[in-house]
Amino acid sequence: MPTPKIHWLSNLVSTADSPLRAMLRRRAARQSDVADLVQEVYLRLLRHPDPAGIENPEAYLFTVARNLAWEHAVASRARGQEIPADGAESEPGLTLIPRFEDDLDEVTRNARLRELIAELPPKCRDAVVLHYHDGLSYAEAGGRLGVSPNTIKKYIVRSLAHFRLRMGGDPGERS
Repeated sequence: MPTPKIHWLSNLVSTADSPLRAMLRRRAARQSDVADLVQEVYLRLLRHPDPAGIENPEAYLFTVARNLAWEHAVASRARGQEIPADGAESEPGLTLIPRFEDDLDEVTRNARLRELIAELPPKCRDAVVLHYHDGLSYAEAGGRLGVSPNTIKKYIVRSLAHFRLRMGGDPGERS
């Protein structure tokens, strides 16, 4: 007999699987990674300690997917892309010449992000680093900092609002 968590996830999968796959196809550097990313998203949802406490499961699913796609992209850049010798023509990105301005923009953005992180109160800064840099869940970060997962979530939300405000955006907008 399926557990309530499995039942919850199967209902979510039945309604959101196609849009999830479409979103990950747009974000993945290699289409061969999409199935693995989808599977990892579902595994992360299964590991959630209280799925019934999630107010909007579909929004949570896509947040997890976006974060995972971002983590995957960062990890891919860090280790480099493996390209088989006979597959070079099939990779559209290989025909593009990287622009120096793009690298410079990334360096500038990273420096600006470090400045903004340094402006945060220490608890918010620790929560952001543990969650986004170290990849910890709210519960894991809360365990490290000795606070509840909801408190970590509040620190993250406060930090993101700070980033949006300082970057010239509307602090209430969602990305």
